[in-house]
Amino acid sequence: TRRSSDLPLTRFSSIEVTDTSRNRGIFWTGSGNSYITVDGFDIAFVTGVGIVARGDYWTITNNDIHNIGNETGGHSYGIELQTATQAVVSNNTVHDTLRTCFYVVTSYAPYISQNNIIESNVGYD
Repeated sequence: TRRSSDLPLTRFSSIEVTDTSRNRGIFWTGSGNSYITVDGFDIAFVTGVGIVARGDYWTITNNDIHNIGNETGGHSYGIELQTATQAVVSNNTVHDTLRTCFYVVTSYAPYISQNNIIESNVGYD
C-alpha cells in the first residue's frame, strides 16, 4: 500500500477505497495535513464522510460527492472540515447525502465556500 506520506509532492489522479467498511472517501490522519488539494474526484457510496479535511490550507474543488451515508446514523456528510483553517471549498456538487452536505467542527475562520451545488441532502440541526 502506498501512502501519501511516502510520496511527498505527488499528484494522485485516482484513489480506490479498499477498506470494506467504506467509512470515508478521502481522509488524512497524523501530521503534515496542510496544503492538500482534492480536485476533480467522484466520491460515492461511502457510508461515512466523503472528504474529511484536517489541517491548514486545504482546497476542495471540482468534486462530485454523492450517495454518502447510511440509514443507521453516524457521520454521513459530504465534506467535513475538522480542525481545518484557511480552507477553500468551491465548485463542488454535493447531493444525496443522508445528513448535511457540509459539516464544520472545531474549524477556524476564515474558510471560503463558493459556487457549490447542493441538492437532495437530508439536513439535521
